[in-house]
Amino acid sequence: MKEIRMKTYDLSVAKKRLSDLIRKLVARFSDVDVVAAKVHDQLRKDDDWSAALLDPMVRDGIHAAIYQGRHAQRNLIKAGSVLITDVIEKYGEDPPAKGFVGEFKGDVKIVAKVHEALNVGFLSSWYIQNKPLGDCTKAELEREAAEEKAMGDGHYVNVRLYKRIAARLKAASDTVSSVWKDDEARSVLAEVIREGSDAA
Repeated sequence: MKEIRMKTYDLSVAKKRLSDLIRKLVARFSDVDVVAAKVHDQLRKDDDWSAALLDPMVRDGIHAAIYQGRHAQRNLIKAGSVLITDVIEKYGEDPPAKGFVGEFKGDVKIVAKVHEALNVGFLSSWYIQNKPLGDCTKAELEREAAEEKAMGDGHYVNVRLYKRIAARLKAASDTVSSVWKDDEARSVLAEVIREGSDAA
């Protein structure tokens, strides 16, 4: 795999150079398309500069793809774990060939085999950051738990904010700005933040 070289510019230098170039071009040309074309020309001539500017976006895309894959994997593990736990609770360690657990109806012995496979692979297939759960330390788990809680708290705040703002809208087609003023909505946001995640 070819290594990307970015020795010439760090991101702040690359951004400043881009900003300076755009400012100079805008002073000469008033057409956005002309300025954009000239910027692209300059970027094509300097691989290190363009790589330095693109690297954060590339890394964000990679992180997003990894997160989405891990999120899907965790959802499968969660669903499978609940189903398998239900099978074990209902039938014990030796389930019948046919049975019914929750919404699942079918070969319960197969579910038991999946349970064994998940028990073996759970600690190595559930990732936290770039590390399998089984390799994480107490400090890493506590830090990750705090980060997950903070993200969850933020989601709860958003949910309550949206519900409270929507409650004042009458028709489904009403827009927020037609009913709310900035300062009113901002005070609702401050209110739901002060309430914390326990009010969700």
